[in-house]
Amino acid sequence: MPLRRYWSWSAALPIFAAGTLAVLLLYRETLASFPRVWLGSDTYTHCFLIVPVVVWLVWRKRAELRAQPPTLEPWGLALLAAAGLLWLAADAADVLVYMQFGIAAMLPALAITLFGRRVARTLTYPYAFLFLAVPFGEALQPWLMDFTAKFTVAGLQLVGVPVHIEGLFLTTPNSRWRVIEACSGLRFLTSMFTLGSLFAYLRFWRPRTRLLFGALAIVMPLFANGVRAFAIVLIGYMSDMKYGSGIDHYTYGWILFTIVMALFFFVGNRWKEPPREPPVASAPEAAAPAQRGGAVLVAPVAALLLLLAPRFVASAVAPEATRGDVALEAPAPTDGWIPQTPVGGWQPRFHGTTAETRATYFDGERPVECYLGFYRDQTQGAELIHFENVIVPRQDPRWRRIADARRSVPLDKGSLGVLETQVGSTFEHVLVWHWYWLPDEFTTSQMRAKLLQARARLLYRRDHAAVIILSTPSDRDPSAARRRLERFVTDMLPSIRESLQRADRAPRAR
Repeated sequence: MPLRRYWSWSAALPIFAAGTLAVLLLYRETLASFPRVWLGSDTYTHCFLIVPVVVWLVWRKRAELRAQPPTLEPWGLALLAAAGLLWLAADAADVLVYMQFGIAAMLPALAITLFGRRVARTLTYPYAFLFLAVPFGEALQPWLMDFTAKFTVAGLQLVGVPVHIEGLFLTTPNSRWRVIEACSGLRFLTSMFTLGSLFAYLRFWRPRTRLLFGALAIVMPLFANGVRAFAIVLIGYMSDMKYGSGIDHYTYGWILFTIVMALFFFVGNRWKEPPREPPVASAPEAAAPAQRGGAVLVAPVAALLLLLAPRFVASAVAPEATRGDVALEAPAPTDGWIPQTPVGGWQPRFHGTTAETRATYFDGERPVECYLGFYRDQTQGAELIHFENVIVPRQDPRWRRIADARRSVPLDKGSLGVLETQVGSTFEHVLVWHWYWLPDEFTTSQMRAKLLQARARLLYRRDHAAVIILSTPSDRDPSAARRRLERFVTDMLPSIRESLQRADRAPRAR
């Protein structure tokens, strides 16, 4: 029996519709998260147009599609299984964006299985364009903000303006600026790439030209956002802050972005491409009769089962709701570290903890504060690795991140990796170390913490985890503070581990 079996559109389309309906019903929580995120952020408001545009792009190809009989492609089942596994793993790890990618991949994979590779070649771009409905890109914001800050400083130095940079804070002789999320340019980047890729698909026919124009839709907004930030700071400096702040800040930005967008599409319209050669006529392929049985029955049934399976597996391994408090005690002091009343100041921002404790210790020099945040039976929004769990919120009015690094602390057996953050305010500097505790190990990798959470959930094991955060006052040279934290880790790590293990062993009340 051949692997590829021809059948009719009248048979394929109802099965595709049934599979689409199954996705809409079974994964409605994930699907509902799409518009919720789109509405919650100006960065993704253009995503509301993605699905209508995909429908329109497919409709444009209706004549080509009618001329191609659909074929069953059993290898498409592998794509469908991969999409389902991606959603299942992301659901177990509570990573919404990958759950959304899994959903976005299911319908193209189902279409490839039911309609075949020839149809897939015709609809390659509509299939790919559907993925732009996923509101991804937030992970790029720290890099984009850092790029914007460095680009602005380089431009100011080039024109001779004195400027000092500390993290995302820029200081000139007559003003002080901070690069925030709105300055990252992510909104302009995502919308311009979406429009640019669509324009390239409709305007050009050669893949090389389309890719080149798509790359231009990434480079231009990056450069334009850097120029925007540089120009605003320069205007503020030259006008002694009479211009460049307040409403001017946004007006100048929109004017520049409008100019860049117009220039982008002007270049696209002027871009010359050799005329497309007419397709060479070929002998018509012999029409294969619609067949029933064999792959015609097995593949559609297998496809529908692969759509159903992840949802039912996720329901089976979902953690049961628990109640009752977890007793998380502060680490017992050892080796000369004396408990002390907390003095306030900087505090970490970790949300959704099952239990947390904060204690301050003193060894005769300066205090060290130890924060433990414990998570049990993690769920969306109440999990260790979450975008709101940060050392310093990006828009904190008082504290700012100055520098980040990775350190290795030598121990009697091996070493301990920690993430180091230098935090500062107008009058105070703090050195912060943090790392994550999993039932069997310490790690600094958020990816590993998420993967182990997913593995524990899928194997129906406990997915308990915790964050350990140490902080101590620091001068602008953090060497002494670093040595103090290293000594604290060497002395107190066994006590920290014991506190977490006792909380981990606590029975769950149901």
